[in-house]
Amino acid sequence: MLKSALRALVDKYRLTMVCTPNQSVILRDISPEQREGVEAILNSYGVKPIEQIDPLTRLSMACPALPMCGLAITEAERRMPSYVERIRAMLDKVGLGDEEVMVRMTGCPNGCARPYMAELAFVGDGPDSYQVWLGGSPGNTRTAYIYTNRMKDPAMEDTVEPILTAYKATRQNAPGKSYPEAFGDWCHRLEKGGVESATAKVAKAAAA
Repeated sequence: MLKSALRALVDKYRLTMVCTPNQSVILRDISPEQREGVEAILNSYGVKPIEQIDPLTRLSMACPALPMCGLAITEAERRMPSYVERIRAMLDKVGLGDEEVMVRMTGCPNGCARPYMAELAFVGDGPDSYQVWLGGSPGNTRTAYIYTNRMKDPAMEDTVEPILTAYKATRQNAPGKSYPEAFGDWCHRLEKGGVESATAKVAKAAAA
């Protein structure tokens, strides 16, 4: 679908395409009189405008992993869509429905989808098991840290939801801004011990 749309655009308008480090495709040199035609072609192939795409989906990235890569020890590309849905459900549940979080997943520690720079990442460390990494920046300018090892796939909600709840409860405004700090910036500011402490306090308050 997308490849066919891009082919149609290049054939008709001879547009220049640029692939970004986040695996997005930028169409360059579109003149004002071409815009309507370009949008019509994209629409005819079912390519949604950016406003209609969940930010979790737009920002996510996963390596091919199983069954394509001989180094993979668990799923990534085939599992990422379900993780996006599960994380979106958690964000809605805790009242962060409009939040943008950069999520990455790889099937082994080689990190081909650059999980070590994501705000939230899952790095395969065994069959149906992942390390959880936190604290990268939305702009990919900072490395993350390991939050937990050996998180089994069914335990993802038990691991991540308390972190999201604590983030909503304790986040501050971004430096010099009137809007809240990003999830990755919050994780970086608190560091691993601070995130653990914040989640424990939230859990204790919920149980009281």
